[in-house]
Amino acid sequence: MELAFKWLFWLSLIGLVYTYLGYPVIISALVWAKKKRLKIVLRGSPDHLPLVSLLIPAYNEEAVIRQKVANSLELDYPRSHLEIVVASDGSTDKTGAMLKAYSRLEIRSIIYRKRRGKSEVINRTVPKLLGDIVVVSDASAMLEPDAIKKLLQRLNDPEVGCVSGKYRVINGDDSSRGRGEGLYFKYETFLKSKESDFNSILGAHGSLYAIRKHLFQPLVTGIINDDYIIPMQIVEQGYRSVYADDAISTEIAATTVAGEARRRRRINIGNIQQLFVLRNLLNPLRGKIAFQFISHKLLRLLSPAFLLALMISAVCIGGPFYSTIFVLQLLFHALGVANWWLEQRLIKVPLLTVPFYFTFGMWTIMTGMYAYLINERSNLWDQVDLYSAP
Repeated sequence: MELAFKWLFWLSLIGLVYTYLGYPVIISALVWAKKKRLKIVLRGSPDHLPLVSLLIPAYNEEAVIRQKVANSLELDYPRSHLEIVVASDGSTDKTGAMLKAYSRLEIRSIIYRKRRGKSEVINRTVPKLLGDIVVVSDASAMLEPDAIKKLLQRLNDPEVGCVSGKYRVINGDDSSRGRGEGLYFKYETFLKSKESDFNSILGAHGSLYAIRKHLFQPLVTGIINDDYIIPMQIVEQGYRSVYADDAISTEIAATTVAGEARRRRRINIGNIQQLFVLRNLLNPLRGKIAFQFISHKLLRLLSPAFLLALMISAVCIGGPFYSTIFVLQLLFHALGVANWWLEQRLIKVPLLTVPFYFTFGMWTIMTGMYAYLINERSNLWDQVDLYSAP
């Protein structure tokens, strides 16, 4: 029995180290060995640029919709080749009334009376768009003037079917959650960049991504993470999904730990959905994309199980080494919880940012799994959980 627990211990430890450290190192090494990057040259005069439809799904966005429309009208892309469409998903605030104030020449507004969720809005709206390229952007995300041109540069490659822009968060929150979020985004940005150079990124940032319209496939009813499923369905068709780190969208974070926990739980419910919807990508015969999907998505979801197995096996084995690992692990998570308790009392300890954010992340994965198991799978965003810009 002790041998079985030792196997469990070391497999769990290897699983954790590989997921968060080994995979980034390996994919970085593979990219270095490949030494091949996309050629990004925007060809042609404005008369030959593709017609682009900028789709902005919106639900109760009265706080930002004017700023978003103004930002969209200022994009450095010929207006004759840019269709701006705002699709209001059953908004109950002044979003609809604000949209009616714009002329048809400025933006095209589509008002859906009944709220169905972002995925259904995308399903119903994309077929109505005129552009060959569809750019999806959240209402709260402000785009750099050249963002669309930067996305299109990658689409010059006929093998590319989807391009994700870079998501930049301006975070005035000096809490451990805010600092941890900043570190997490830097980590994920690094990983996306390497995955893009290696093969394809997994999913896209909902704040800004572009697809070839003819590759769009309607989303299954109830899908939560549309910005993950849509790019991956394009990858399943044999195209690449790449990362444009110079096509920038910006949001200002304005949420609480509780709000962030709800948001992350919902995303993790969607992550579990993805394993079933995209289960074909788990087949090792799919090669590179299977390697990425298993390493970046499946093993990440299994991290809490690895942690629990590590603790249980260490206790059952006993002895100085395994007991020390158990105590260190327990201390790490205790420091994370202690940091949360201290910040509730306005006491900040920056050194505890990593223990807090890692523990917080594991907790939201577990709550997401629980919510999935009890069939709590609403695809409707709660506005209080969203990032919002002033």
